[in-house]
Amino acid sequence: MFFYGITLEYFNHYLVWPRVFAISLILIIIYEIWNDRRDKMSLFVFCTVTLLFIGSILFGLSPFRTIFHISGISHILVVLSTLLLVQGTWHQVLKIRRSRTTGALSLQMHQLFALKDIFSLLFGLAIGLKYGWPIILMHFISLIVQLVTMYHFHWVKTVSKN
Repeated sequence: MFFYGITLEYFNHYLVWPRVFAISLILIIIYEIWNDRRDKMSLFVFCTVTLLFIGSILFGLSPFRTIFHISGISHILVVLSTLLLVQGTWHQVLKIRRSRTTGALSLQMHQLFALKDIFSLLFGLAIGLKYGWPIILMHFISLIVQLVTMYHFHWVKTVSKN
């Protein structure tokens, strides 16, 4: 959604700025991981994410930013990201079902993500299908996978009683 927001003809502040904040927090976490471990892989990940983030910001400031939207590449990236989200959640749910525990997952985190998805879905609907369909697709699917995951918190409690 960050990349989609910066490639639109009209820069979409709602899609971009919250994600800039989130990516910045992720960078701080990755830096702390590297600072703690001091290994090559952690440094590689930190440098790669930092360079990609800076590169995407510079790209967003360039006059060429709309090329990705006009060519449809940003739409393809949203669809691929949605498929990755489904694939990752599928494996997470399978792990919950096999282990019969949610482990370190947080129900409150999933509730917060579901709330974010509801508001983003409404935002996509307000924009309209012509420009909002990638937002609607991503957040509708994300809301479904959040609900499936949240159901499994209940499922774990039910199974553990038996």
